[in-house]
Amino acid sequence: MEDCPENDLESTMRQFWQVEEVPMISTSPDDELCEKLYVEGYSKLPSGRFVVPLPFRDSKPVFPESKDIAIRRFFALEHRLKKDPVLKQSYVDFMHDSSPPLHWRVGRVFETHPGSDNVVRVVTLKTALGTLKRPVVKLCPLPYSL
Repeated sequence: MEDCPENDLESTMRQFWQVEEVPMISTSPDDELCEKLYVEGYSKLPSGRFVVPLPFRDSKPVFPESKDIAIRRFFALEHRLKKDPVLKQSYVDFMHDSSPPLHWRVGRVFETHPGSDNVVRVVTLKTALGTLKRPVVKLCPLPYSL
């Protein structure tokens, strides 16, 4: 170290402290409000745990037209489903796909629809409520005995 000029040693030490120094970050008003809330509102339980309030914002997002838009879309869908019974049945089937098997309709395969590769992927079923097309993967064969 005796060979180092004093300026080099001083600049090296300055660089070292700049690297080691924790940077000062300016806090936003929200951060300051949150910290104030924690400092003023904390308490300690008999078990030794600390309880702090949650920093909720008072302002809630307001979407004034969203309810009107949702109602209009609902009525438009209802009107479209009334005009097209096939679409309505597909919609109902789609909504009931997640229902348990005991709620599935019992039907008989009425017609098969092979694809261009002669593999049947869609069938027409005859149920008590009428006929409908369903993919084969959505069918559940019932056990039977001869």
